Amino acid sequence: MFILTLVLLPQSLIPLINQLKDFIAEKSIDILSLTETWLSPDTPPSILNSLTPINYSLLHEPRAKGRGGGIALIHRSFLKVSRIPLPTCSSFEALCVRLSYSTFCCSVLSVYRPPNLSKTDFLTEFSSLLEILIPSTSNLFFTGDFNYHLDCSSEPSVSQFLCLLDTFDLTQHVTFSTHASGHTLDLFITHSASSLISNIDFHILPFTDHYSIHSTINVPVFSRSPRILKQIRAIRSIDPTVFSADILASPLYTDPPADLHSYSALFSSTLSSLLDKHAPLKTISCPSKQNKPFITPEILQEKTKRSKLESVYRRSKTDQNRINFKN
Repeated sequence: MFILTLVLLPQSLIPLINQLKDFIAEKSIDILSLTETWLSPDTPPSILNSLTPINYSLLHEPRAKGRGGGIALIHRSFLKVSRIPLPTCSSFEALCVRLSYSTFCCSVLSVYRPPNLSKTDFLTEFSSLLEILIPSTSNLFFTGDFNYHLDCSSEPSVSQFLCLLDTFDLTQHVTFSTHASGHTLDLFITHSASSLISNIDFHILPFTDHYSIHSTINVPVFSRSPRILKQIRAIRSIDPTVFSADILASPLYTDPPADLHSYSALFSSTLSSLLDKHAPLKTISCPSKQNKPFITPEILQEKTKRSKLESVYRRSKTDQNRINFKN
């Protein structure tokens, strides 16, 4: 899965629609995080739709007041993306989503810190946000334009920011310049022990002075349990009246043998042939279940009893049947 962060020039995203779509298609991007979109709360749906390539969806967080700012996430539509509510912060803008695909799930926090706002306030508010997010998510990924010169490690503000990341056991992965000025402003941050991202790189684009930074999200492959083949009969589909008529018309009823051995053999063959007629064997594929040693025969017996009582209650929802099932 391919994720990319891009900062746009402050002339709004609208004139860049075609270039942006071509870029997404060319790089086969799965998730694109955008900062400084300059989208407003009243941006018409037609504009938002025009930004979104076919088979992609868009989620955005505009700046509440004034011009500029804004964060958006463009992602492939087959990905399940839901917004995670965040507390209001005055020193930066943020959009957090939970991203799900098959059995994989992670959270992506996109950040834009305007350069003219207080770094002291940012450290305080960002620390409070980390205290909320980190305990509640296992796979957490931060990206965006933090407007810290991470390449200038001797600056006190940079040291304080890196110290904050270290306090929460986080690692910043971008080691190259992300801006035409030569500074590292746009970041990828994960848990220090995480292997969530890899292959971090950048592209220089003509429509922004920030470089696009991109990475591969390592989605683990979960092997499915092997499937087995079973043969079943659709017993419930048998018409009892027709089935009974066929039994009455069979030699089992019209001309039964006198001795027990012959009768038993005829009984078996007659019932088998009638079952093949009314509920023929079907082969189905189903997942195999591993043996659970803690599920004892006594537990299986009680589960069977519970299932029967549940069936009785569903057929006839009396108070007594409900009490039996609950017991």
